[in-house]
Amino acid sequence: TNKESLSVDVSGYETANTEFMKKRDDIRKKHGGKKGTDEEKSLVPPSYPLTMGTSSIMYGGMDIMPAHYLPIWASLAEATAAHLKPTDWKIVPATTNPGSLKWFQG
Repeated sequence: TNKESLSVDVSGYETANTEFMKKRDDIRKKHGGKKGTDEEKSLVPPSYPLTMGTSSIMYGGMDIMPAHYLPIWASLAEATAAHLKPTDWKIVPATTNPGSLKWFQG
């Protein structure tokens, strides 16, 4: 599994975000404090740089984390609703992942 963290300099983001917030505040002042004007909506906030990669399926890896159990179960239940009841599906965590067991202990 890939659990390496990536080193990313976020100082450029912080500068861009500060500039973005100033432009947004200036636009709001110009419109008497009103939020959500078309001019404000036209601003594009800076993207935060990705600072860490994981082996999670949500990141493109192969590991299913405890937070994924419910969405996976719901998707399986919906996809097979014509043939199975939702209660026919059970998510059983692998015993090789002790951290996942806490979600199923009584």
